[in-house]
Amino acid sequence: GRIFRSSDSGAHWDVVSGIPSGKAARLYAHPHEPRIAYVLSDSSEHWITHDEGKSWEAFSSPLPATSSGVRPLEFHAERSGWILFIGEKCVEESGGWSPFPRQVCHDEAFYVKDGFAKATRDHKAGDHTGSGIAPLLGEGKAVAKCMWARHTKEFETMAEEAIFCLGIVPASASESTDTSGLRARLLPAEQPLPRVHRRNLAYPRATSETHPGDGIQLASAAEGLSLASRGLKDAVAEILGSQITRNKVQLLVSEDFFATKRIVHFGSGNDGAGGDRAGGGVVAFSVVKSYLLAAISHADSNEMDLFISVDGHTWAESHLPLPPGTEEDAYTILESTQHSVLVDIVTSSTRAVGSLFRSNSNGTYYTQSLEHTHRSKNGLVDVERVHG
Repeated sequence: GRIFRSSDSGAHWDVVSGIPSGKAARLYAHPHEPRIAYVLSDSSEHWITHDEGKSWEAFSSPLPATSSGVRPLEFHAERSGWILFIGEKCVEESGGWSPFPRQVCHDEAFYVKDGFAKATRDHKAGDHTGSGIAPLLGEGKAVAKCMWARHTKEFETMAEEAIFCLGIVPASASESTDTSGLRARLLPAEQPLPRVHRRNLAYPRATSETHPGDGIQLASAAEGLSLASRGLKDAVAEILGSQITRNKVQLLVSEDFFATKRIVHFGSGNDGAGGDRAGGGVVAFSVVKSYLLAAISHADSNEMDLFISVDGHTWAESHLPLPPGTEEDAYTILESTQHSVLVDIVTSSTRAVGSLFRSNSNGTYYTQSLEHTHRSKNGLVDVERVHG
């Protein structure tokens, strides 16, 4: 696509210069620096502006930006140059019982502490390998998502270097998520093969995404397969994906850019001492105002438990007064306040109606705030905060 810019409140629009026509795929504004924005392509070449889109500079990344559904860029609330980049690595895999070739993809995490300044300089000098962008967990280490603990300015209880990642763990010790050993070759992004993403082969499927104004969806139940809406190639990809051993997702945290790390356990006491409730894995994680939230799946059902922390070390289960028969299999965390969390939960068999709950100050106990909220099939809730 192309990027257009208006300097008169939308009365007139001009195509920006500096970005090749048809290369722009996604546009992200820096949430804490109003003059900075990023345009990502479907390849490893991207662009940045420091003057509200008047001029653009190219930089390269080690991998193309992820297409798995998570945000490829995560910003630190206090350090504007500290940015996490989620790239996607795909390989062609064939052989075994199936005659169909396919792409098997996984996400890897990278970081910069200079707002991509070195990557921009290297690109100008002819280095298009993304050498200014450092791997976070190590090359080949698959992740489902990474976020700064200080994703919001309200959360200040952990070190500014603290990062949480949903790490994809092999289902057995004999397996590895490192794709370097696969009998495969790297594929160009435009290669039209069925694509299976390891993020969607976790058990349960790890899904979470932020939609401004609509909240953060934390869901464990996968949508049903639809040949009409998704196409044959996507359907084949999902069928073939079922032949890959399901992996598990753990929540990892580090305060030194993963030179060292620890696994977050969910149970009683600090850091989960006394038991781990994540029997089925961590479905999703997010930072909302001054709260950390994690959705934990049950090992033998689609139900989940919602855990919350205000310091990144002590985690407590949230208690929601749900009607009898209601399963906790999808949460939408709405725009909340600094002193309470707003959670919408499905309460109808059609999944189109929910109930809104409001927490106490530490996010552990909830009361029903509003019945019969409207939800889209993707979990988006028609609730808006009016500022005044």
